[in-house]
Formats: sequence, structure tokens, C-alpha cells
Amino acid sequence: MQPRRFSSSVLACLAIVLGAVGVLADDFAVAIRPADGSGVLLKRFRVDQPIMVLGAQFGTNDARTIFPEVSLLSLDGGNLRGRTEFARVVNVRRGDDGAVHAMWTAPVLLEVPGDYYIAIRMPSGDIKRAPGDGAGVIASAMQSGDSFGASGTAGELVAIEVALDVSVITAESVRTPASKAVASSGSDDAPLKSFLKVRQQRGGTVLRITFGVPTQGWGSVVIFDVGGRRVATLESGVFIPGVHTLDWDGRSDRGFAVARGIYVVRLVVDATSLTQKLVLDK
Repeated sequence: MQPRRFSSSVLACLAIVLGAVGVLADDFAVAIRPADGSGVLLKRFRVDQPIMVLGAQFGTNDARTIFPEVSLLSLDGGNLRGRTEFARVVNVRRGDDGAVHAMWTAPVLLEVPGDYYIAIRMPSGDIKRAPGDGAGVIASAMQSGDSFGASGTAGELVAIEVALDVSVITAESVRTPASKAVASSGSDDAPLKSFLKVRQQRGGTVLRITFGVPTQGWGSVVIFDVGGRRVATLESGVFIPGVHTLDWDGRSDRGFAVARGIYVVRLVVDATSLTQKLVLDK
């Protein structure tokens, strides 16, 4: 499918590519290449009552793409030049779950009703348009009226005929593991360090996974077999600081009991990744 072009001095090129790797068949991957290499994609969301925003999440069609900047904005007059920036994170890329998680360094409380925007600055340089290649943000073909493109030079927002798959992570969407205990570090003042431990429960039919999270971040706890195939995702979401515990009953994501043997549990929280071997004996 040839890229669709939108005539605008603000957007030099907006391409929609069908069938990108990791994208559902009825979705599109949207790529932007402005002439000056400073293009921005924006998703508008409405705030009617106070909310606590922790970050943003969006899909991308390429695991190698590094997005230079993701920010939370309000705009005066629909132009980037009149923006108020509440939070920003730089150099983010896709995680193991296929999504980009841009978490602010501190939560942002939005109290004033109005329109706000998640702004994703695209990397400069040529965009490869082959499926699965190049910088892109996943979107559906529906025209939602809340998706925009802009140039860092002119700054004017131009509506684009897609619904960008960008969501806001709020305090209400925080997911933490099933149980949480106070960190036991030997000293109340000692900082908690990342760790991952596994021990058997109930004669080996249940495995208890304990791990430490020093700072809040987006993470996951996933079980793999020795061949590197994903078996079960025990938890995925925003982890708050502390010591957490999860139990695995030896079942896959589909609910089937897996064969006994050696598996690997991997903890990922932002840039930290830890693995631990575990033995399922039942």
C-alpha cells in the first residue's frame, strides 16, 4: 500500500503503512517525516475533574526506534509555541510488551478543566516505510478528531485522519502485584535495591517470587521457558517502590498447567532487568 499524503506546509510527510510487524491486522502504523526533522505527533485528552497523571503509553511499529521526547502539554491557541509543559521524558523506546511507556519523574496533578496533550517528538532522519521498519506510532484508521501533527518550526497543529493509540497513565490505572510488604533492609535509612528471589511453596506446586523496586516505574514480571518462549505474564503495569510478592501456580497465560522443569522469571522495571532460574516440580 502506498503512503497516504496529507497536503500541509506543516507536515512534510505522513505515511500510513498496513500490516506492520506486531500490529493487529485492522490497525495502522503511522510514521511522520517533517522536512526539518522535528515533527511532533499529539493526542488530545479532556480533563473535567482533577487527575494525577503518571505518564503516557503508546504503540510503535519498530523496537529500534528511540523517541527523543514525550511530554505533557497544554496549548494556547492550538500552537506549540504557546505551550505550557508539565512533564517530559527523553529517549524512550518500546518495552518487552510491545508498547512505549513514558513515565514522568514525578506525578503531575491536573486540576484545571480543559484540553491537554501528549506530545511525541519523532526522530529525525529518513523513515523506512517497509512494514515493521522505521519510526511510527500505532493508530487506527478512524477519524477521532483528537490526533494532530505539528512541525517544531511552525508549531501549528494540523488534524490527521487517524486515532493515535496513545493513552494517559493515571493514578487510577496503577497496577501493583497481589501483595506488598515493607522493605526489610536492616536499616530504615538504607535505600532499597533491586532484587529478585524465588522459593517454592506447598511442595513445589506454587512458586513465590519476591522482588524489590527502588523507584516507581513501568514494569513486568514474566515467566519464560528455557527456549526463551513466553509462558506467563504475572504482572504488567506501574510498580510503586517497595518489596513485592507474586505467586505462580505453574499455569500459562492460557490457563493450562505447564510441564515440570526449569523456567526463567524476568523482572523488568524501566531500564532495570533481572532474571532468576526457577524449578517447577509437581
